[in-house]
Amino acid sequence: MKPLAHRLRPTRFEDVVGQDHLIGKDGIITHMIEQNKLISFILYGNPGTGKTTIASLVAQKTNLESFSFSAATDSKQRLKEIIDMTAYHDILVIIDEIHRMKTDIQDYLLPYVEEGKVTIIGLTTNNPYITVNPAIRSRCHIYQLNDITLEDIIKVLENALKSDEVDTDLTLTKDTLTYIAQSAGGEIRTALNML
Repeated sequence: MKPLAHRLRPTRFEDVVGQDHLIGKDGIITHMIEQNKLISFILYGNPGTGKTTIASLVAQKTNLESFSFSAATDSKQRLKEIIDMTAYHDILVIIDEIHRMKTDIQDYLLPYVEEGKVTIIGLTTNNPYITVNPAIRSRCHIYQLNDITLEDIIKVLENALKSDEVDTDLTLTKDTLTYIAQSAGGEIRTALNML
């Protein structure tokens, strides 16, 4: 069985907590989607703050075919296979751990980003102003995710208990949920899996 955090991954912007400045009603990413004007950007924040979830939701809401690329494990050949799709239409590439992208791979990608054939969403826990190559960084907007508050985690846990994914006859007190939230180190994923 998949972990609870995976089974309860948000399927709407409204279900993501703590990032209203990006995906709330007046969030910058929300406006991009509404106006169908997606630009390349990098999401930067601590683990468990919603980077991958937000990128996945953006991919679902655009009319671009999307691909995932891990800068830590995927090869230049894999990127070439993805880029080949631009012969047919523009694409979206979600780049996990963009700070680890090798120079030769960046050099290959840059012209396609420059032409608008490829839109990228980079994901990183490291400060992109320090760790991401300036050539890539200059072609992207950078959005920092907020750390998740204790109240946000408790809200997610309360919602999880109401879902069909949690099958328990136990009634968990607010103190118990607070304890789990405090023990999770600011990560929703950890809190849900502890639950």
